[in-house]
Amino acid sequence: MNIYIFLLIEILLIHAFIKCSAECVKETYPDHIEKITTRNRGECPYKLIYEHLPNGTVREDVMKLADLEFQATVYFLFIVLLAYMKHRKDNTNKQELFSKICYSEVETTIDYFIQHFGNRFKDKRSKDKCIDRIIRRLNFIVIEGILTKDYCERAQKYFWIEQRVIEEMSVKVFKEKTDDKKRNMCINELAIKSLISKLERGRNIKLSDGMIANTVSTVEDFLLDLLREAEINKPSKESLKKE
Repeated sequence: MNIYIFLLIEILLIHAFIKCSAECVKETYPDHIEKITTRNRGECPYKLIYEHLPNGTVREDVMKLADLEFQATVYFLFIVLLAYMKHRKDNTNKQELFSKICYSEVETTIDYFIQHFGNRFKDKRSKDKCIDRIIRRLNFIVIEGILTKDYCERAQKYFWIEQRVIEEMSVKVFKEKTDDKKRNMCINELAIKSLISKLERGRNIKLSDGMIANTVSTVEDFLLDLLREAEINKPSKESLKKE
């Protein structure tokens, strides 16, 4: 490809990214960002479809971390990957997509969402783990199919199932009384698969065996990281004695 054409495509992608970013964040975070409607803004190419478990059963820190991670995942899928493929003649060339799904690119998206979400990671390890899960999730979506808008919308439904499993499993985890039992619940593959199966039937969606395995892995990792963050916030025995 001529270098001039390549640079022109990149400039157009950046322009589209900036325009759509404002719209997606506006729709995603109406409580945090002033709604501005102008004719020259691009429209967000996706709609958020997830709703949290009702009745306040899920801890706020769980919801915030999951929202940040999954909304960043969906955003990256539509705004970065799908938009990129629209400017490519051969949409079966997945190597270019894999090169896009890298730490620095995903971190930029995460930082963008943090700016508008208002919450922060407990430490760099938590952020790194979040980025790693997003990369694994997106890589598998690319492996499983060809990026079209319909396929990306179907992927959103897969992400819906994973986020709901995380919420339901987190309730189980924090109901346990000891640290060992909490950790064992985080890696309870049977319970995770059972929830996936129930949600598949409820939403009339079927995940491939590979996608189920990948989802189990990322759910376990999310829950373990959540448990580690809870341990960071737990007051030490010495501080309790002083009180």
